[in-house]
Amino acid sequence: MKFKPILIAAILLLPVGSAHSDTVYCVNCSNEVMEMARQAQNFAQYAQQTSNIIAQLEVMRAQAERLTTATPFSQTSSLLNNLMQIVNQGQALGYDISNITRRFESQYPGFKVNGSYYDNYKNWSQTTSDSLRAALMAAGMQMNNFATESATADTLRTMNQSPAGQLQAIQIGNAVSSEMLDEMRKLRQINTAQMQAQNAYMLGQQQKLDTEQAQSKQFLDQVPLNPKLIKNMK
Repeated sequence: MKFKPILIAAILLLPVGSAHSDTVYCVNCSNEVMEMARQAQNFAQYAQQTSNIIAQLEVMRAQAERLTTATPFSQTSSLLNNLMQIVNQGQALGYDISNITRRFESQYPGFKVNGSYYDNYKNWSQTTSDSLRAALMAAGMQMNNFATESATADTLRTMNQSPAGQLQAIQIGNAVSSEMLDEMRKLRQINTAQMQAQNAYMLGQQQKLDTEQAQSKQFLDQVPLNPKLIKNMK
């Protein structure tokens, strides 16, 4: 049985690594993992940048978005035109400069007699009445338009609470400014109508006194003076 030691020695001399022939060793695996991590980080950054750009574009779109509905206005121009027509009705002095000049020279000549006193008094009274009526009607028309103005103000106030962007806010602000300007125009209109009525009344009263004094002077100039009266006056 001498062959046993030889067999054992032959077995011991066999290659040990043949049992692990399927194992794969990766020398650069750590570098590849780090590179993949860096790529994943870069991708996350790109995704965040893209999301930020989309958000900025959405903000820009909202800022540039116009109002989907028309900005409300209280139609003040038509109201002012109607007020202008009312003030110029009848024998009111009106706002036309040429008309005022002509009426002033014919109806209020000052200290002199111009035609029949009673006919002139009728014209003064009619002008004063028409001017007062125009002022009252102007005030009444503005009060009738108060509901429309209130609705417009409420609508603008509601729209101003939630504008979608800067452009809508600017549009709403412009509408508010326009309404404020219209309110100032209407205030000037009613003040002018009131001033016209007051002036017509004062002109009528003053012209009445001037005419009475002019008639008295004309009458006295035509009466022959009594010498005894002149002596007593001295």
